[in-house]
Amino acid sequence: PKDLRVAAETLATTNRVVIAGETRGPREITRDLLAHLARLAIKDIGYEQEGFHWETADISVVLHGQSQHIAQGVDESGNKDVGAGDQGI
Repeated sequence: PKDLRVAAETLATTNRVVIAGETRGPREITRDLLAHLARLAIKDIGYEQEGFHWETADISVVLHGQSQHIAQGVDESGNKDVGAGDQGI
């Protein structure tokens, strides 16, 4: 969606994935949906072994809303040559 902004990092280690950062966008994109998509990505890659398995991996989604000040700066610029967040300001 055009109104979606994400500044996130992903960390993967033994049987654990962490998705962290900030977002702005539709409420339909939930933590549960993101965890589900992470599991599908792990499955697609082929991890089905002890120590890292798509069904048992601990998926943590640690996202918070984008700062109002950053959102305002991006909105006022009309998104012209500006990133999704503070890196474009």
